[in-house]
Amino acid sequence: MPRQLIRDHRFNSRLWVLESVYESARTEIADCLEAITDMPVYYLPDNPIVRKVVGQYRKKGDFADLIITEQTKIRNAEIRSVNTPI
Repeated sequence: MPRQLIRDHRFNSRLWVLESVYESARTEIADCLEAITDMPVYYLPDNPIVRKVVGQYRKKGDFADLIITEQTKIRNAEIRSVNTPI
């Protein structure tokens, strides 16, 4: 059976809906994300980063901000905002 590719940015909007619309608990969301990262049917290219961020998200923080920060660190990149001159 082919594995389903899931890009980490796909979680961001879904997490926002779960938190804001459905008022789901952060621990419930983190448990689900951990379960998804363990499922062999899914392929997450940044799985180690996602797993690390889920642990951080469980305690505090915005998932999207945490994932961007971790990806930036791993890739030795620099975070720039749209207001930062190039």
